[in-house]
Amino acid sequence: MDALSSNTSGNYNTALGIYALRYNTTGGFNTAIGYNANTGSENLTNAVAIGSNALVESSNSLVLGSINGVNYATASTKVGIGTTSPDASAALDITSTTRGFLPPRMTLAQRDAIVSPAAGLIVWCSNCNVAGELQLFNGTTWTNISGGTASGIVASLSPTAEPGSITSNTAISGGEVASDNGSAITARGICWGTAHDPTTDLSTKTEEAGTTGSFTSNLTNLNASTTYYIRSYAVNSGGTAYGTEVSLTTSPFTCGTSTITVNHVASGGVAPEDKTVTYGTVINTHAATTYCWITRNLGASRPAVGKDDDTDASAGWYWQFNRKQGYKHLDRFRTPSSTWDPTNENFDWFESRDPCRLELGNGWRVPTDNDWIYVEGSGSWENWNDVWDSHLKLHAAGYLSNTDGALLYRGSDGRYWSTHSLGNGAYHLKFAINYCLVDDDFKAYAFSLRCIKD
Repeated sequence: MDALSSNTSGNYNTALGIYALRYNTTGGFNTAIGYNANTGSENLTNAVAIGSNALVESSNSLVLGSINGVNYATASTKVGIGTTSPDASAALDITSTTRGFLPPRMTLAQRDAIVSPAAGLIVWCSNCNVAGELQLFNGTTWTNISGGTASGIVASLSPTAEPGSITSNTAISGGEVASDNGSAITARGICWGTAHDPTTDLSTKTEEAGTTGSFTSNLTNLNASTTYYIRSYAVNSGGTAYGTEVSLTTSPFTCGTSTITVNHVASGGVAPEDKTVTYGTVINTHAATTYCWITRNLGASRPAVGKDDDTDASAGWYWQFNRKQGYKHLDRFRTPSSTWDPTNENFDWFESRDPCRLELGNGWRVPTDNDWIYVEGSGSWENWNDVWDSHLKLHAAGYLSNTDGALLYRGSDGRYWSTHSLGNGAYHLKFAINYCLVDDDFKAYAFSLRCIKD
């Protein structure tokens, strides 16, 4: 009754229900089902209103149910799918234990082509991030569903370079960023680990300069006779993309011929500066055939050129007893310049704080007092000439004051820590022009370290 009662020239309209589509005059292809289901204008096209007092006010739109106070409705309709009793707090209640809700899926370009997106609009960006991302428009910009920055398209990478120049603790690999896919590269390099599919969450990674194109990376601090898995990576606003996985097995470590290349990083709380050092090794020192030593001080840029070498390059770094933080001293400036620690605790050097193990790897350690007693006695070291003429080539690197960390006697006095505590002091090897002995002194001094491996 009175359905389409005002229609004059509209065609292909369908009305089912009393007063349905009574407002339509010239519109076409409209549908209204239910009492007083109507269009809000007389000339809409392809508009659908379903439900008693449902009202649709724009073309090419579908409205389900009524809205309280609109078109004579006295209640708002709740829509239920998979339920006979939609929750009172929900306008739409979808209930299922076998199916999920599937939002619109589109590419980044299609998402960006949406005209005037409404705040709260949700889409699945199929080529954003590594495997797609659910995104929301907050009224100003697109975000991920957690409110963070929405991802773009990840970079495209060529296969990871096969590793080469493999030693007992180093190798070379690399990769190529074929395309940034419209989002600038913010980091690239390689990552590696002893398990498949390494990621940048690992600390074992490099970061190389540049954006697109090829790059080469040096892997350092590897363990001997160990298999590693390697992937190149590149980061942009789309996320982190990875190249193919390759693998390598490091060579066995042979003391006396193998070197150790270490990428010292200050952020680790041990090295006072970022520096890459290649340490030589020596064995069979005064019949101690089971011991392996590095041939320069820990942190030294080069071996000493003489027993009285007073350069920073050969001195390396200095440590207070039982502390993992090392100190660099150059041109009267100490790094780090933190307040000097007046330590006097009565402990041997903790393994967890051993700079040799932390920087060179498992198996390396600070020598014990017995290690120093053995090489000093078996080598008949009486002064710095004997010490310098040994396989260890120890030199007078000086040390830092126990009161303020000032540099003392570089070029004329050498002091090297052991791990053994003695009350408020600790044992160390010390030597100068006319003496050499294992002695004890205050732990607040900072001495050199010469690392040993059993």
